[in-house]
Amino acid sequence: MGAVYKALIEDPAFGGEYMSLTPGHPNVITPARYDQEIKARRMFKDMSNDSFLVSAGIAGDWPYGRGCYVSADKGFLIWNGEEDHLRIMCMKKGTKINEVFNRLEAAIKVVQDKIDGGCAVHNKFGVVTSCPTNIGTGMRASVHVRLPNLCAGASDVEAKKVCGPLGLSVRGTGGEHTPIENETVDISPSQRFCISEAEIVVKLYSSIK
Repeated sequence: MGAVYKALIEDPAFGGEYMSLTPGHPNVITPARYDQEIKARRMFKDMSNDSFLVSAGIAGDWPYGRGCYVSADKGFLIWNGEEDHLRIMCMKKGTKINEVFNRLEAAIKVVQDKIDGGCAVHNKFGVVTSCPTNIGTGMRASVHVRLPNLCAGASDVEAKKVCGPLGLSVRGTGGEHTPIENETVDISPSQRFCISEAEIVVKLYSSIK
């Protein structure tokens, strides 16, 4: 991926930097910078502290081969060597979900074109990921939205009662198993399998509405 990140950094449409966690890497960041990027939610946490990831072999050889590419505008990220080989993300403040989806689609095309042979996709099962719940499109689309009436007292119980029947998953804005802060939650369609990327985005939009 080094050549891919180099090309992205040199591209005016992306720019940015690659932050490596690998000791001795020319782009390795300090522990203080690592903590700063985690707090900014641009970098993933130390996977060697998760007993499930360790026992599954996913956190093996931590932190070698791990890192994060961040575009100049902070709206496009690639996690390298987290739970999956690559996790490609786009994010933006606002209400136009399709703008984020369109940028993600364009960005993935740039990355795939720069990888020799492209990314592996199974004809029947789609993208095979480390987590079985992500098999299929491998895509999760979500919004962070404040729901004061459903998240009073930092509880997601009422929000889940409303969102569950709509086919939506509710989690904290820091990801799975994180607390509800400022009555704000991360909401995404639960279905990943036997559904297209476009259908996921439409489902998210109509359900949030």
